[in-house]
Order: sequence, then structure tokens, then C-alpha cells
Amino acid sequence: MAAFKDNADSSPIEVFYSYSHKDEKLRQRLENHLTILKNEGLISGWKDADITAGAEWDDEIKKHLNAAKIILLLISEDFLASKYCYDIEMKRAMERHERGEARVIPIILHEVDWSRAPFGKLKALPKDGKAVSSWRNRAQAFKNVALGIRNAIEELRSDVAAATTRVSVADDSLPAIWNVPHQRNINFTGREGLLKELHEALNSVKPAALTQALHGLGGVGKTQTAVEYAYRYANDYSLVWWIRSETSEKLAADYALLAERLNLNEKSEREQKIIVQAVRNALARRAEWLLIFDNAERPDDIRDYLPQGSGGHVLVTSVNPVFGSVAHPLKVKAMEPGEAVEFLLKRTSQTDRRAAEDLAKELGYLPLALEHAAAYIDKTGTTFACYLKLFKTRQKDILARAERPESYHATVATTWELSFVEVEKQSKAAAQLMNLCAFLAPDDIPRDMLQGGAKYLPKPLSAAVSDQFQWDEVVGALRRYSLTEASEDAVAVHRLVQTVARERLNDTEKKQWSEAAAKVVNEAFPFESNDYRTWKQCARLLPHALIAAEYAEKAQIAQDSTGRLLNQIGVYLKGRSELIAARSAHQRALKTAEAAYGPDHPKVATGVNNLGLVLAALGDLAGARKHFERALKIDEAVYGSDDPDVGIDVNNLGEVLRASGDLAGARKHFERALKIDEAAHGPDHPTVAIRVNNLGSVLRALGDLAGARNHYERALKIDEAAYGPDHPQTQIVRRNLELLGK
Repeated sequence: MAAFKDNADSSPIEVFYSYSHKDEKLRQRLENHLTILKNEGLISGWKDADITAGAEWDDEIKKHLNAAKIILLLISEDFLASKYCYDIEMKRAMERHERGEARVIPIILHEVDWSRAPFGKLKALPKDGKAVSSWRNRAQAFKNVALGIRNAIEELRSDVAAATTRVSVADDSLPAIWNVPHQRNINFTGREGLLKELHEALNSVKPAALTQALHGLGGVGKTQTAVEYAYRYANDYSLVWWIRSETSEKLAADYALLAERLNLNEKSEREQKIIVQAVRNALARRAEWLLIFDNAERPDDIRDYLPQGSGGHVLVTSVNPVFGSVAHPLKVKAMEPGEAVEFLLKRTSQTDRRAAEDLAKELGYLPLALEHAAAYIDKTGTTFACYLKLFKTRQKDILARAERPESYHATVATTWELSFVEVEKQSKAAAQLMNLCAFLAPDDIPRDMLQGGAKYLPKPLSAAVSDQFQWDEVVGALRRYSLTEASEDAVAVHRLVQTVARERLNDTEKKQWSEAAAKVVNEAFPFESNDYRTWKQCARLLPHALIAAEYAEKAQIAQDSTGRLLNQIGVYLKGRSELIAARSAHQRALKTAEAAYGPDHPKVATGVNNLGLVLAALGDLAGARKHFERALKIDEAVYGSDDPDVGIDVNNLGEVLRASGDLAGARKHFERALKIDEAAHGPDHPTVAIRVNNLGSVLRALGDLAGARNHYERALKIDEAAYGPDHPQTQIVRRNLELLGK
């Protein structure tokens, strides 16, 4: 992967490509031509991102996909055959291309075998992109790629220049009838795709599109987007009228004031209804007007104020997404990561991009929160890193004491307070759901997880999660104020909404909801989390498990559920070879179990044993042996010498001895474990097969190949009967047998 930037003095244009093809000669040829662009001063160069696969790699890819203005899709069979490349990289790139946020340049890197990668996958590529489909003249082909990048940079610069010209003209010549109460935000950043979509919709020939409703969470920037639209396209209108719509009184009063500016005969009428109707009729006969209903509550509130005809445009902002009966809804989301970072840098004049990225992520890319942070940093002279540290430790104080920005209705702490109050009035279950979600991860909160843990939830939430009609009412109450997003099987909540919801609770309530969250997630997390067949479910629940466990640990509550949950997290992570994270989870699980049960409880032995397994996998054989010996001592004291749990401890200790080179000691322990398990489970149990296989490996190491073969054959027979021929455990034993040869 590489990224490089336009070297112009204006805002940098980032160009990005992610490279998965194995032919390094092709890569070098491409970079040779990019060097030409560098020498021309169009780009400042690039560097490879030398990072390993995993979350860091995924975050790095997505960061550049979100920020780049030009994206090269180097398409090969490998690219199209890769689920990640096609479903993540190409999809994200094309979404930004379609919104006008980036230019996508497709490049086919080979004569592609379309039986592996169907040609239909390329239909999503931009129609104006010229992919290289023949490589008979590769040098010329790459020259064409370089030319395409050069042209794209020039087009982007032209777009910026045109926008700047249009903006300046609009500022100098506002319409004669104009009452927008907000100054233009000189730090307004991004939203180009949204503004373009809004402008195109309003200027389409479709009457239904002449009224657009910007909806979304409070603080997400709906009003700021409307303000920017009014200034940016002011020259399109002869009348722009801003109507405060949060109450019926303000709405009617602001609308009626337009009669004065239009000099209507009815302007002095005593009945406001007459004045309103006169304004409505006058607008129906005019053209080139824009009405902005800011912070409207419901569609019915503005229905009687919408002029008939198609001579003008109407823009509505609301937290309520249900405006489809009077307007075309257009969702305003949190800022793109790149936009949020650019805003912070521009607003504060600081240059630490990495720290800005960390802060923007912590704030969930919410414009109001970003403005709070920038204002605080600007006022105090602190840094992004210092503010981030302060925010993480003093969230409640930071949010409560923040001053209201001039361009916003309220602060982060107060902007959702009315919404929370109204939700509590309408639906107690909805308010309870918000409290529960405050102690989970923000995204993809599965409904079936809540259903499975209903017994841990208070009424009426416990009833609502299990009944479709009641669930729809609960979700509807929260969506009414854009406090949640919902799909058929999950809900999501912005992380700052979670923070505010959490801080509204007293200490007792926090403990109650933290305990409920830990128990709900623990109930859902699979017991056999080491089985790959559960990994899809584990992966979905993992973010919630980590968050719920962390809150429960801090509050020192639900220790039984929390300890078990952390243990299962560790088992899952070990199975996925995330050994460092697994070690941390098991250490936390052990600490929780010791606090709950004391140092010599069987559940503590389970935690000690599982931590020992991770230490062994990490190569810490001494640490692993110490833990297995402790687990064995506890279990022998509790269960006696022949219990199956003791057999597990003995087997694990044998594994460490074998890895340490003590083959005689390992054989002795495996033989003891086998004897225990045959007595407990019978001769044909899968657990017995594990012991037989381990003993076979020791015999092979000792040179007893015949004995090893007998043990492998026995283990294979048991596993095939229990699991079938294709199970991973069966395949492990089969490979061991194959290593012996014929």
C-alpha cells in the first residue's frame, strides 16, 4: 500500500493505491511513472505502509480510502478473488466516487482469467474510467495511468477554484430578501458530497424533490450544512428565508415576518393565519426562493406552510427521520474521518495530524463535539493529545462546562437532554434500552443478544426485546430523535450519545445497568468459543463483551458473569492466534475469579489453566508449567486424583514437559491423563483421542514409531466417528499419521 499527495500550496490532494498483486515488476513500472509526476511537482512522493495483517492494516486501508481524493484500483485476479479487496476496498472507493468525493481510476493488471473473477464485478467501475485491458505495450499503458492522475489533479484544483469563486460572489451579493441568522462558518469543512447531492436534488425537474429534509442526530451538523448551502448557492435565489421551527409559535412568527419583506397587503392583519396564507400564496406565484425550516419537530408542523407550485425550494432540518410525507429525507451522518481531522487542523492551526486523528476518532467524528474540542484547545493553548487525555478522564466535566458554540443551538451535554426527557415520557422501555446500550459497544448491538438475556433486564424492557410490536415501538421512540440507528436485527448508538446517557445516571443506576450489560453479553457468548464454528458469533459479540466486562470490572460487580465472559474471550482470542490479547483477557479473568471465590476455588483453577495454555503458546514454558502445577494442586485437593478436570491439568502439564524436552516426564503425564479419561468417558470418547494422540507424539519423539502408529490410528478412528473426516481435529491426527510414512 502506498499513499502520496499533491504538492500544491492549496489543500493537499491525496492519491492512494492498495496493492495486492504479486508481480513486483509491474509495481515498479507503475512507480517509475509516478516518479515522473513527482519530478513535475504534482505529487510530493510516497512511502510504503509496512504493516502486518490485522486490525492495524484494516484501519490504515480504511483511513486512506476515506481521505484520498484520487484512488487507483490496481485490479488483478487476486484483487477480484479477494473478499476484502472487492467487498471493502472497491465498494468504499466506488461509494466515494459516486458521491463526488473522490476520483477512481481503474487499472487491470493482467490478462484476467474471468472464470476466477467474473467480468460482471467490473460493472461497478466508473463509466468514464479507462481501464488498461491489454498489456502488449505496458510502457504506454502506464504513461496513460500517469496522465490520468495528472488530469484528475488538475480537475480537482479546478473544482476548488470554481467553488472558491462561487462562494466569494455569493458572500458579496446576497439576495435582497435574506434573513439567515447565522454568519457563515469560516471553518466549515467537508460535506462536499452531501452539498452536491442536495443541490442536484433541489434543482432537478422532479416536483417531489423540491423539498429536502436533512435529518440526523443532534450535533451532527444539519444546521451548519443548511447555512453553508444558503451562502454557497445564494446567487441561485432572489429570496432566502430562515424559519426557526422548534416551536409552532416561532415557526408561525418567522414565516409571517416575510409578509413585511414582500410588502403584502395582509402584512398588518391581526390574525396570523391570514398573514401566513398570504405569504404562502405569494411564494406560489414567485420563483427563485429558498425556505429553510430549521429544527422542525414533525411533518405536520410545516405542512400548512409549504407553498404550492414549483417556483422555489424548501430545506428542512430535523432530528426526526420521518419526513417522507412532505419531503425527501436526506440523512446527515457524522463527518468522514479525513474531514474531521482537516476541521481540527484548520480550526486550531495545529499540525499534529496523528493526534488529531486520535481525538477525532474518540469524539466519534461528531461536528459539535469537534467544535467543542477545538474551541477549548484554542482558548487554553493545549494540544490535541492533552485534550484527548483530559476528555477520557473527565468526560462529564468537559461536556458539562463546554460553552455553546455560536453556530450551534446547544452544547453536547444539553443538545440531547430534551430528547432524553421526551423519550422517557413516551416509552420507559426505550429509555431503559438507551441506558443498557450505554454500557455496550456503540455499533451492531444484536437484538437476539438482548432477547437471550431478557431475564436480566427490568420490565418493561425485558418484555419489549421479546415482542416484535413492542420492539418496533421502542426503536421508533429512539429513532424519532435520531438517538439510534436500527436494522432488522440490531441497533447502533453514537458513542457520545452513550457517554451523555451514561453520565445522566447516578452511581447506583450505573452499577445496575453495567451489571445487566455484563450478564446479557455473558449469556450470549458461546461456551465453546475455541470451536471455529462459533467464531462468527464470537466476532460479532466481542466488542460488546470487551466493553461490558471493562465497566463491570471497574464497578467490581457481576464478578461471576464477568470472570466467565473474560475467560471465554481469552479462549476465543487464543483460537484466533491473538495471543497477547488472549493473555490479557485470561489475566483479567483470573483476577476477577480470585476476587470472587478466593485463591483455591475450582473456577480459579480453570482460569489458571487457561492462562497457562496461552503462556505455553507464547513460548513462556516456565510460566506455563507454574500455572498448570497450581491448577493441578487446586483440582486434586477439591476433586481427588482421578477426576476429569485433574486429567486436563495432567495433560497440559505433559504438553509443557514435552515442549521443554522432558519426554519421559511427558509420557508419564500423558499415560496418567489417558487412564483418567478412559475411566471417566470410556475408550472411544473424543477427549480420550486427544490423550492418545499426544501420547503417540511422545512415542514418535522417543523413536517408538510402531507404538506411535498404533496410537495415531486409534485416535483417528475415534475422531472420524465423532467428528467426521473433514473436522480440523481429525485432520490434525491424520497429518500426524502421515508424518510417519508407510
